[in-house]
Amino acid sequence: TAGGEQLFSVVVFSCPCNSWNFIYSMVFLLVPALVLFLLGYFISNRTWKLCTGCCIDQVKLCSKRITLRGIKIFVQITMGALVAPVTWISVALLNGMIYECGMSGPYNNYLNIFCSNSSYTKCRQKLYYVPCGHSSLPQSIQTDIRHLLHACSQVRNAFGGRCYCYCTFFCRLNCHIVQNLC
Repeated sequence: TAGGEQLFSVVVFSCPCNSWNFIYSMVFLLVPALVLFLLGYFISNRTWKLCTGCCIDQVKLCSKRITLRGIKIFVQITMGALVAPVTWISVALLNGMIYECGMSGPYNNYLNIFCSNSSYTKCRQKLYYVPCGHSSLPQSIQTDIRHLLHACSQVRNAFGGRCYCYCTFFCRLNCHIVQNLC
């Protein structure tokens, strides 16, 4: 997944450097992650066993124990299916190209500090072109903007990775507790 994302980023991803930066970047980031998530469900044998097991006997299905077991299995399948999309998003954010493209534009309030000077009256519109290097802003400001966006991308990646690890840990801990209760 990580190698595929790197190859996909280098070969396919090209920032449009216009008002579509954000939408283009989010589609490139989230659509492959969604596809990987759905594939994670479809290729899991446990998904099909859970689905076909639910259709067998409606009387057994109402049992609390069976319901809790089904929920536990569903959560485990979901955590397994999330590995590939989270890896895709993490590598994309670590790279920073997609985030830089998506967050370069007049709607990003973090970049207002670079446009506060009165000589940059159209600065906010010029921010679209920073990822492509075609902006008429001074090169030093373009470099500062790119460094800021790369740093933000990596910080969000680190925070998101920690949240996923904590959720996985607590979910498995809770599933283990539920398993012991049944």
